[in-house]
Amino acid sequence: MVDREDVITSNRETLEAFVARSRRVDAHSLMSNPAHVQALSTGQIKLRVVPQTGEQFLVQDLPVEEVLESAAARLRPLILQEDPVYWGRALNAIGYFLKDSQDQEAKDVLAEMRRLWQERVAPTPGKERGYFLQMRRVGGDSTSTIVDTDLGMSWFYGDVVHADKKRRAAGARYGITERFRAATMLVANGLICNHLTLRFIRDLKDAGLLELSDEVFTEEVTVTETHFEQAAKFYVGKAGTAMPEDITGTIPAGFEEFDPEKHVPTRGAGDDQGG
Repeated sequence: MVDREDVITSNRETLEAFVARSRRVDAHSLMSNPAHVQALSTGQIKLRVVPQTGEQFLVQDLPVEEVLESAAARLRPLILQEDPVYWGRALNAIGYFLKDSQDQEAKDVLAEMRRLWQERVAPTPGKERGYFLQMRRVGGDSTSTIVDTDLGMSWFYGDVVHADKKRRAAGARYGITERFRAATMLVANGLICNHLTLRFIRDLKDAGLLELSDEVFTEEVTVTETHFEQAAKFYVGKAGTAMPEDITGTIPAGFEEFDPEKHVPTRGAGDDQGG
């Protein structure tokens, strides 16, 4: 017989682990410009016409590949079914806590979250999200076709988070640029779904429908500093002196306090003074 308290604990741990990862995804630099992410999620392409010549161009403004790649890496655990923070597990955990609730609106939002993740982040293979790409080699008589979903997955799993030969082969002939362009929609939709789900979880907690720790919403989940300077105490000893097991308290045996005037070699008159 399954213990109810164990089930409650398990679902709470699932949600708290999801929130920690979700906050890290939501803190990605791409999310500082939600309008751009929204445009990426729909595969927005602009038309540019040169009046003087009548030339026509399709224009897209995409992030630097390294930026999208880092977003994909942060997002990956949320879309991998085997991962403890997989989005489906999180939504199932929310469903467990809402099953006896009379708040129908919350249940409706949960159903909408599930639909969004399924349609935007886990679409049916072979079904386009926004477009399909056709290619025919110069002088050739056959045309190959691939949908944006499969092309984007080829970049995601073949070029970035895995080296999946089968996935990469599916989009290999179209080149990495086209794989990347298609993948921007996949990643952007993941960022949007994650943001909406995190906000939903916060709202449920504030409404008293979820009992999660306050710390999971406030603990640091990203590194923001790049320069580190810490107060320290230095000791020096002869080469080969055994390192102390405990560095607290008195000066370790075989060591003495560091003295710049004593322990820093003095440069000779002919030494290079540049530095």
